[in-house]
Parts: sequence; C-alpha cells; structure tokens
Amino acid sequence: MSRTPEEIAEEISRLRSLRPSGKGHVNPARVQALINIAIEELEYGFDRTAEEWDEMEDSLRDQANQAYFWKSGLADVRPSTGWGFLVKERT
Repeated sequence: MSRTPEEIAEEISRLRSLRPSGKGHVNPARVQALINIAIEELEYGFDRTAEEWDEMEDSLRDQANQAYFWKSGLADVRPSTGWGFLVKERT
C-alpha cells in the first residue's frame, strides 16, 4: 500500500533535517546529493525511461529507488534512516 501524502511529507521533513557530518573519508557534498535525490524522488518522482535516469550515477539511482520503494509501500525502511555516522540532525 502506497504511503499517504502526510507520511511522505513527514519523511521529506526528516530528510531535510539531516546534514552531512563530515566524519570519516566521506565527501559531505556526496552525502548531501544522496539526501537530495531521495527528497526529489519523494516530491516529484523520476521518469525511469528518461535520459536523465540513464545518465544518473548508480549510487544516486539506488538512493532514488530506495525512496520510491518506501513511497510505494514496497519497503518498510524509511529513506531518512540508516545513515549512521554520515549525517547529523540539523539544530
């Protein structure tokens, strides 16, 4: 069962509250790009037949797919979870 508009809005808010931590050898801009792609999928979705989709890096496409699967009710894991040390909450 697909997520409700309220659930999607809440998840977008959770994702927007995350920011890269800068810990480890991970590029903060890369982490932000992953967060942004999940937000874009939840807000607008992607045309998976478009050239833009084909040219997207695998990791970004994977992140968009995870958000899509959650939004569609095909997965229980929220896109805002599982980031570990890569992110911290905005204060």
